[in-house]
Order: sequence, then structure tokens, then C-alpha cells
Amino acid sequence: GMDFFLRHQPEFLSTGTPLFFLTSNGDIANKVLGFSMGADDYIVKPFAPLELKARAEARLKKQDLLKQKLNVLTWKELK
Repeated sequence: GMDFFLRHQPEFLSTGTPLFFLTSNGDIANKVLGFSMGADDYIVKPFAPLELKARAEARLKKQDLLKQKLNVLTWKELK
């Protein structure tokens, strides 16, 4: 979990790879720690697979929209 993330944190953050913690530890201190480390989501077990799929799709959709926005070059009124 968090130990793995700490070892690979630069890779995750530099590539923009979405990071989801899937854990049985649902106390608020660990959730806050996970988010402060850069997690995109923190999901406590047990969870429904459909919920995980929906969360992942939503995150990837936002990431894709941001990439599209960044690919638009602007110069004065031209796009």
C-alpha cells in the first residue's frame, strides 16, 4: 500500500498515472494521509466492483479532458 507508493511516488506523480488506494483500513487519519501523499481516490474494502469501475472511469475521463485542453495552442484569438 503506502510503502509501495512511497518507493514509487516520483514515477506516479511524474507520469500522471491515477493512484487509487484499495484498503481495509478506513480510519480518517489513513485516508487523509493517502490523499496528502497524492492519491486520486481511497476506497475501503469491501467495495462493489461496479463502484471501482465507475470511479476509475470518472478519473480517466477527467484526465483525458485535461490532456485535450493542454493540447490546444492559443495565440491571441487563434486556437
